[in-house]
Amino acid sequence: MKIGMNFSQCLIDLYEGRVTPDEVLVIMVRIYRFDPRKTSEWDRAWHSFLDGIKGSRSIYDKLPNEFRKLVITLDDLGKLHMPRASGSIDSFPIVPYVWLDCAVPVDELENLPSVKQAWNHYQMIAGLCN
Repeated sequence: MKIGMNFSQCLIDLYEGRVTPDEVLVIMVRIYRFDPRKTSEWDRAWHSFLDGIKGSRSIYDKLPNEFRKLVITLDDLGKLHMPRASGSIDSFPIVPYVWLDCAVPVDELENLPSVKQAWNHYQMIAGLCN
């Protein structure tokens, strides 16, 4: 499972097929809360997305509808986390990575009952959110 730390770069990776939505646990969206279904909100988010691209953005300038569909899919799956909506943006660190991989080694869970219990609770809650 992957945790996305850079909204723009994560969307590019998803669009270009380097990562699939099934691999994504959550993507941190550091811009304001927006609804990708509302055109005015999407337009603001699209410009923030373009501003966040490292390198040439000209190849993506003409693709707002394709990216909008992708963002709506991610939103429907509950995979976008927008901490500014709850006022907690300052408490989440900015890291120099696009993706963080998270995994719990299954073979070690039997030796760590508290971790196993936490992992089982996490899986149950994640399943309820989908």
